[in-house]
Amino acid sequence: MANTNHLLDEIDVAVAALKVQKWTATLPFSGFLCKPTDDVLMASFQDRHDLFSFTQTIYKGFIVRFDPQTFPVVPGGVAKNKDSIKKLCDALMCASHHHGFCQLVSHNQHTAGRKYLCCANFQIHRQNTATKAAVGELRQSTLVCDRKNSRGPKGQSLPKRTNTSKATNSKETCKVKLAFDADSVSMFLVCGIGESQHEGHLPRNAIDMATRKRIVPAAATDFQKMSANHNIGPGKTAAMVEEEFGLHLTRRQVAQMQQMAKLADDLNDTDELEQYKHLDSDTDRVLAYLKKKGATYCALYHGVQGY
Repeated sequence: MANTNHLLDEIDVAVAALKVQKWTATLPFSGFLCKPTDDVLMASFQDRHDLFSFTQTIYKGFIVRFDPQTFPVVPGGVAKNKDSIKKLCDALMCASHHHGFCQLVSHNQHTAGRKYLCCANFQIHRQNTATKAAVGELRQSTLVCDRKNSRGPKGQSLPKRTNTSKATNSKETCKVKLAFDADSVSMFLVCGIGESQHEGHLPRNAIDMATRKRIVPAAATDFQKMSANHNIGPGKTAAMVEEEFGLHLTRRQVAQMQQMAKLADDLNDTDELEQYKHLDSDTDRVLAYLKKKGATYCALYHGVQGY
């Protein structure tokens, strides 16, 4: 027992020491480094650069342009190019997921008309959702569960060793972020601003990161829906998606997608819905909008007195 607790204490100390260490973020991505006024007619947008290396102040005044054919723009900045900025953010988040170490996310941050992508550990939690770190005497950890281990000398419940604390202010979060903007030529990375030094968390392997629904390509989503119609189980579908698209999805993620797809198809195919579509109710408009956007949804249908 003593040896087990001593080992766990040493692991806690080692993890705490690693968390206070800073490490540099990297993200290879295709782009063209130039001045905002440089001619880009002959630019090579296929050169790969480490985007986080351009957050240094020595690059202030430079930008990294992204291929305008892949991310088309119109005059008006980020506000007028929401579809393109979303497409660019999806590509960058997918690249960070495959590259590993950290995952970039979008928290809908806009400053001076710019769009920011932040480290996933940037999130600030409300005070009432934070769980204070366990202090004092903790529950004893054993290989075999024993109810006596969770009680103190007087029978009181001891805090779990697994208790953790969440960041409730900006001082406790990771500051890593990239800034993006747009002009009449292309989308671009704003150099000389942002942050490239991670803190407060450890690097993670790509296999350990959750695959967010936003970075799942449409082809993979359609494949999951097709497998649902062919009654292929979520476990086998997840293995097929990983083999075909290189995406690691959990069984629960695939099961949720398949169930929602089946419910949507069943709801759209019901005779009851067809009878009342001419009424153009709010429900019909919502369903038509979701179908137009290609979204999956879950709905409960309750019949009362035959209606």
